[in-house]
Amino acid sequence: MRDFGTAVILAGGASRRMGFDKQRLCIEGGSLVAWQLRRLRPLFSHFVIVTRSPELYADCDALIVADRLPGLGPLSGLHAGLCHAQSRWSYLLACDMPVLNLEYISFMQGRLEQPRSSDEAGQRGKTGQLVRKDPDNSNHPPEACVTRFRKWIEPFSAFYHASFAARIEEAWHKVSAGAVIRPSIGQLLTSAPVHYIPESEAAAFSPDWSMFMNLNTAEDLARFPDLSVCG
Repeated sequence: MRDFGTAVILAGGASRRMGFDKQRLCIEGGSLVAWQLRRLRPLFSHFVIVTRSPELYADCDALIVADRLPGLGPLSGLHAGLCHAQSRWSYLLACDMPVLNLEYISFMQGRLEQPRSSDEAGQRGKTGQLVRKDPDNSNHPPEACVTRFRKWIEPFSAFYHASFAARIEEAWHKVSAGAVIRPSIGQLLTSAPVHYIPESEAAAFSPDWSMFMNLNTAEDLARFPDLSVCG
């Protein structure tokens, strides 16, 4: 299996704050997901769309799959994508991300092709949990490449190794048994060896941080006049 080549798009979610299914977002006469696929083709040759609405993607040149481990939110989608990937590393994005920075994606891939830094300073994730290097994993190869933003991390527009699927499966069994509350991607990353890219380096590619933006509200959507809602 090759190291790179697969991109996974998570297409789903409740879309409560937006008020409509974000899978219906359109640009340039087609769906936002179709636009994402076109933009990413210079870097990836295999695409996996994880969705509960496969009929929306009948015309997309991608593998359409559903969750294998329901109940974990985005982690379920990431797991499904990793299980169907054709490369050891998969790039992860969501169907409501309207800015794709190919230069930065290539930069992240290049980082994964280099030896891992031994200095991973502690940060706090979006959930409030500490994002830090696990001393027991300090000499392990990374299972993810994600970007820091102040006290947070950016779990999307990130790379995940196929081995991360096993961590998701372990979490699913614990949640199913009632042993733990459903974790976020950020929380699960706290137990994994991760290569973190500092905000200072990422900001050189996207000073306004738009390359990590998700469209969650009507106000977010208003920032992108080229976007509309498909019927």
